[in-house]
Amino acid sequence: MTALNQANTVVAFMKGRYRKNRYTQSSLRYKVEEGWSDCSSLVRAAYLKVGVNIGSWTGAQVKKGRKIKIRTTSRTRDTSNMQIGDLMFFKRPNHVEMYVGGNLLLGHGSGVGPNYHNINTYRQGDFWQVRRYIPDIGAVTPAPDQKPEPSTGWKPSGTATCSADGVNIRKTAKKTDDNILGKINGGNRFEIDGRKSGSWVHIRVMLNGKNRIGWIHRDYVDYDQEESNEILTAIADLNVRIWAGTSYEKLQSYPTIPEGKKVVKLSEVKAKNSDIWYKIRISGKLGDKVGFASSRYLK
Repeated sequence: MTALNQANTVVAFMKGRYRKNRYTQSSLRYKVEEGWSDCSSLVRAAYLKVGVNIGSWTGAQVKKGRKIKIRTTSRTRDTSNMQIGDLMFFKRPNHVEMYVGGNLLLGHGSGVGPNYHNINTYRQGDFWQVRRYIPDIGAVTPAPDQKPEPSTGWKPSGTATCSADGVNIRKTAKKTDDNILGKINGGNRFEIDGRKSGSWVHIRVMLNGKNRIGWIHRDYVDYDQEESNEILTAIADLNVRIWAGTSYEKLQSYPTIPEGKKVVKLSEVKAKNSDIWYKIRISGKLGDKVGFASSRYLK
């Protein structure tokens, strides 16, 4: 198998798991093709498809392969030396995602994943290193199944997914019948640029085969990326789970947090019963971890 075929194979495996896995740090993490994983077990499974064992956790993975030098600034990460299949590691906590071309990373950090992230906006200031585990194939950007974006002046800050069917996309941030560009369904992905207007979120989405820029109501936006850094305090002892809802298992590292504990709110997620849960980052003796907790007990 050529280096290019190896790279395409590991990337195809990652894309094939898109939003099919639940996050866990238990022994279930090795059952990737049965719907479980964390960041390191997911990329390990991808590389095992080409007979390369990169190690079972990030601490082992950064000791294998070879380091690829890239230039970084506070706003950009230069991908000119990277190729699809390269792994990018982050420091706090140790985390890994795969470069899949087109300035996109794909990885599993929490909840249901893996998810796509913009390489220039994801975890800014947290870059550690890039490593390669197969021979050089040269820069491949974009990935084989992605088309270069036209020059529209659009500057994405992240990506998200529609959470319901039949959702209207509006020309402007107004709910009027003559203001509809089209409809999208649950699972349809789109880009965001950080702009908001009241209850509306500015997006770019594929409608009828063309990229269109418009507005979607915030109730239907399931963010892939961390959208805020608000500090909240637990007003009671609080269970932390791997996804939004009491039916999901508790986070292994921090199954509960005590009353008075401060956490960072990253984004909001609707549970199956429509209750609002917060995606939160917890800091403590076990390092920084991300989980989900009911908004009722965080102020």
